[in-house]
Amino acid sequence: MRILQGFFAAALGRVAEDKSVQKDLGNDIRITKETAAALELQGMDLTGWKIVGNKDLDKKLKQKLDGETRGLGSVYGMWQPIVSGGKVSVPFTVHSSYAHRTEQIKAAMAELEDVLGCFEVPWLENPLSDVYGQGIVFVAGGSCYSLLGRGPGFHDNILGATSVTDFGVPAGWQAISLDDGCNLSSNPSTIQHETLHALGVFHEHSRPDRDDYINYVQENTNAPGSWTKYPNSQWHQMWSSYEPRSVMSYGSFATSLNGNPVALLNSGGEIFDGDRITTEDALQIQWMYCKQQPSLFPDFEYSENIMCSSQDEVGVTRKVLTSRLCDGTPDCPNAEDEGVLATCNEIEPRTPNNCCGAVKKGSQTCTYNPDYSFSGKETYACEDGTGIVFVSWAGNSWLHVVAETYPITGSVSWTSSIEDTGICPPTTWAACAVDGYDATDNCETNDCDTNATCESGFESFTCTCNEDYEGDGRTCTFIPIVDECAEGSHQCDENASCTDTRTGYNCACNSGFKDSGLQTTNGRDCIAETTCCDRVEFTFPYAQTCVIDGTFGDKKRWTCNDGPEPFEIKYHAGTGTYYMFELGTWTYHAVIAADPDFCFADADSDYTCLEYEECKVICEGKSKAEKYAVRCSFDTGDWTEKKGNVPYCGAPEPPRPGCEEETIDEEFLSPGGNSWTCEEGSKDRVCTAVCDDASSSDNFKVKCKFSKPGKWQKSSKKASVPLCGAEGPKICHEDDIDADLSPPGVIWDCSEDNKQNVCIATCANGAHVDQSKYSLKCQFKKNTWGKEKKKMQMIEC
Repeated sequence: MRILQGFFAAALGRVAEDKSVQKDLGNDIRITKETAAALELQGMDLTGWKIVGNKDLDKKLKQKLDGETRGLGSVYGMWQPIVSGGKVSVPFTVHSSYAHRTEQIKAAMAELEDVLGCFEVPWLENPLSDVYGQGIVFVAGGSCYSLLGRGPGFHDNILGATSVTDFGVPAGWQAISLDDGCNLSSNPSTIQHETLHALGVFHEHSRPDRDDYINYVQENTNAPGSWTKYPNSQWHQMWSSYEPRSVMSYGSFATSLNGNPVALLNSGGEIFDGDRITTEDALQIQWMYCKQQPSLFPDFEYSENIMCSSQDEVGVTRKVLTSRLCDGTPDCPNAEDEGVLATCNEIEPRTPNNCCGAVKKGSQTCTYNPDYSFSGKETYACEDGTGIVFVSWAGNSWLHVVAETYPITGSVSWTSSIEDTGICPPTTWAACAVDGYDATDNCETNDCDTNATCESGFESFTCTCNEDYEGDGRTCTFIPIVDECAEGSHQCDENASCTDTRTGYNCACNSGFKDSGLQTTNGRDCIAETTCCDRVEFTFPYAQTCVIDGTFGDKKRWTCNDGPEPFEIKYHAGTGTYYMFELGTWTYHAVIAADPDFCFADADSDYTCLEYEECKVICEGKSKAEKYAVRCSFDTGDWTEKKGNVPYCGAPEPPRPGCEEETIDEEFLSPGGNSWTCEEGSKDRVCTAVCDDASSSDNFKVKCKFSKPGKWQKSSKKASVPLCGAEGPKICHEDDIDADLSPPGVIWDCSEDNKQNVCIATCANGAHVDQSKYSLKCQFKKNTWGKEKKKMQMIEC
């Protein structure tokens, strides 16, 4: 059997505990075209899934991230640290449309940060003023869904948005839609479920091996796409079996069409929605993001955990994080993490029946009520007015009754129940309210560095280097103070300012610029902010130019005076639309934009933004003007060159400054005297040497690039300065041939050119020799004699 836990799923909403309230989750799936293509290629039926087009994402950021995926299949990519050596960054904020759930969202995300190991999940009240170019914004979207993986710019037109920046976040962020109908009031599961989708996590009940554990009945669901099994190729091997309590699992009645269960365990048992991210969920994300990326986290160790002492519904013994021992929420199947695996510190003394003095039910703490008992057993009063009681007439069950029926005086309503005849509420259903556990201080004997802090765990301890130090905790070294801003080693954009910090630096785009969103850290890629266009050239409904001309009401107004008749463009508050009206009337000829903040900032097929007036040079006699043009900015009124150089229209062109013949270096001048004939091109000036005595100059040329005035160089590296009749330099003379190269009785026959002197050996006694057998050469630039051929043998006369 393949043991799998999968990543990379579509994002679906969670469901309410009340089985009668179900949302059509299958229509809330969000995947990209690339992901859809990959899944369909594996034969997966995507009926009912919603596929996101490029218009719902930032195109430039998508292309950037397409090249950054780290073996994740057909998704946009994993989340990354924003600084070298830092944790994986998933900052978040809450849009004003969902502000009433801010504290609950912050608590759910804080728990993720606690259990995900190498992650930081900071809350940002104003994301635009911080350094994070990637993040999540929670928005009230009418249902609960998220995009698969990191999808910068994802907005899905929630609340009519055309860009994720409409939610007050940078362009590289992405939206998660939430709604109170998704059971957000009772626990953090929905928030964490959707966030894990954004990290790239699939649904647990869609595993390829799910049929080994559950029985799925398709005719009972209104959203079969929510239960589609994923292909093996789209799942990562994570060495974990199916977990019914995973926060990524649907309950038995989720998406039920007729009130019957959509899925049950193969044993016949019901599947319940998870209350929060499980230890297994957390360890798998730690494996994928932290352990599998040693280049980012070379010293990563999993969060401390121990084994539960009982098996779950599918016969598997699970792990539990030691940080969750005695936290009031059972993680192990029989709640042994709340008093068996460790001695918990209960917040209230025991009752007369030796039951917990206080219990946890969801987010509520319920305290023993000594003034009220029912059916012969103790009851508990909860913070929100609800209560926990035992009743014999409802199948001998403990009930969590609503506030209106506690204490019980007549009919009863309840939100959850469990059949149990015990004297106390079962701790698997309502755990004792506790405040940590009695633990040994494992830091009493530790080997942490003197510049590290020891933190005691359940059965071990961890060492963490103190501020201004780095290392594994056992060895910590001082981080040297480096001012990257001053020394120029920072990576801030040229249009950004750099601010030094103790262990790095921050970048911020200058005034008039904004972050493009292509980088996860602000100030690394800055682009000019969009400015409104004050002068517009129309092609429809008439060819004319319209110029900003004050305001109408509190909105901008443009007038157009070069068309068939005078027009004006102004805002009609009644319809919320800009129109082109006949000047001074309400007779309109065209609808411009249904946007109160419209200002001709974007290109459109019907108009062109005019930023400047441009004039081109036309020479008399139609001589070439080299495309020279100048511009006058409407904004400043200043004239500037657009391109090209000032044309001379047939007149002699003077040399460019710094490239006159007089500036040619002396090393290029002939010892016999020479002048120059020069030609000027578009990029450089080339001069050819002409000997004064009319002797050959071998076409010796030098050139000067206009981009580097005053710097002359030879057109050909091999060319030599001509002698122009002058005697050559007295080097490489045959009298200087070394004795060990000159055999006895040899005389030399030498010939010299402008590069070297070559001498062939002959015998003084007239003996005949093969002149090809031994010869020497001396190159002027080296001034050293040597055999012309290395293997040549010395002759004997």
